[in-house]
Amino acid sequence: AQPALREGDAHSHTSWSVALHQPADAIKAALDSSGPAGIGVIGGSRLTNEAAYTWAKLAKGVIGTDNVDCQLGDGLPADAVLGLPRATIDEACAPGGTVVVLGVDVKEELPVLYLRLRHAVVEDGATIVEVVPHATGLSGIAAHTLAHAPGSAAAVAAALVADDPSAAGGIDTETIAAAAAALRAAGDDRPVTVVLGRGSLADSADITLAAAGALLEGLPGVRFLSGLRRGNVHGALDAGLAPGVLPGRIGLDEGRAHLHERWSTVPAAVGLDTAGILQAAADGKLDVLVLLGADPLADFPDTDLARRGLAGARTVIAVDILPTASVRQADIVLPAAGYAEVDGTTTNLEGRISRVSQKVTPPGTARPDWIIAAELAFRLGDDLGVESVDDILAELAAVSPLHRGLRSDEIPLEGVVLPLHVPTPQGDAQE
Repeated sequence: AQPALREGDAHSHTSWSVALHQPADAIKAALDSSGPAGIGVIGGSRLTNEAAYTWAKLAKGVIGTDNVDCQLGDGLPADAVLGLPRATIDEACAPGGTVVVLGVDVKEELPVLYLRLRHAVVEDGATIVEVVPHATGLSGIAAHTLAHAPGSAAAVAAALVADDPSAAGGIDTETIAAAAAALRAAGDDRPVTVVLGRGSLADSADITLAAAGALLEGLPGVRFLSGLRRGNVHGALDAGLAPGVLPGRIGLDEGRAHLHERWSTVPAAVGLDTAGILQAAADGKLDVLVLLGADPLADFPDTDLARRGLAGARTVIAVDILPTASVRQADIVLPAAGYAEVDGTTTNLEGRISRVSQKVTPPGTARPDWIIAAELAFRLGDDLGVESVDDILAELAAVSPLHRGLRSDEIPLEGVVLPLHVPTPQGDAQE
């Protein structure tokens, strides 16, 4: 694995010095001609939390662009995912509990959670209500499976929590009423948990969010467990790799003054998501497109837009571990160290931080993603101010209310769920 530059229809290997100056020069030129809006970053969900934070700091705190998205059009808006009241896996799988699975096929996409839910149903008397576009691997043990017509998840959810349940989404009144009775039986002492994900990429994310909103309003004490499936997407979102958010699940406006203490700049306005970034590139409005462990040609639902976006961006920089279809279209390729080749932490779907340790040496001259970000910042005339993974985690704990009190040497083997309850000097507790 070596850095490479495009020459005609092929890539040729080069040194890291040359390879890093090329993207830095392209970013400087983009800032001079178009400003931060001319730069977009897609990806980051495969990174450790530390690498995700350094790239968020590079993109938002050095370059100043908010055109950053770790999801590839197959997830849900970051502000909605981060803003919903959260449940833990233990709460979702509590004996005698009630779980609504909204949209996601848990067995196919989250198999470990599936095993926990299966145990909760078979051994501990939990009840599962599915609101899904078709039968799933969970349907065999679900008490109620509401397989609805396309685009009608929100209507079904609203009918479930209505005072007088009625037919919706192609499902008859009797079936919905039976499921609604199961939800009402949950009681205040055992609030319902909703596993929330995208059931069909053909449906707008707004439909899923409308369904979640109906359940949030209609079920007292309801809590949500994310069903997003992409790698370390929760760690990336918490680190700020999404439009409109900064590290710690806070918005741009709320966190701007605080971040200015450690960052050179903070974006002035909410940026574009992956679809917007690719559309801007396809329209010739994006000077630099960074692919951060992302392969839009394979993973973005609209392959045609992905193809036009990669062709339309003036400079495409790929930071990746494999020569994917999108990497082969890049102008500059920076090889990154992969899983088991780096130290750091990751965050699972309940917000549990766990440590990962380097087990093998990266191939060739591949480097950890955070080092690549730090080197680029230096060539842009800035300094991320970090020299190790522990430095990065310490800074993240300092700038992010969510990570406050987190120390790398105090993370137990089983991990720790954020936010921590940290004793204050007065002996109280804060989150």
